[in-house]
Amino acid sequence: MGKSLIYIGNSNSDGIPNTLLEAICMDVFPIQSNPGRVTEEVIVNGENGLLINDCEDVNEIMGKMKQAIVNKEMVFKCHSF
Repeated sequence: MGKSLIYIGNSNSDGIPNTLLEAICMDVFPIQSNPGRVTEEVIVNGENGLLINDCEDVNEIMGKMKQAIVNKEMVFKCHSF
């Protein structure tokens, strides 16, 4: 993960995933599902990451990935380097 710019975590039954916290600690831009609306306590959608609303919607997930790839400024403002 040390060389990654983007982290994608998708689950339908997690609280706060450890991998999400590890990604944030490594300055990796997170795209994460939001089961139980717990993840939104850590990620402000569009500011310090992107939230996946429907973890089974492939088009939504693909759209979030494209959004992060196209909007480099959003991704890089999360990095401390």
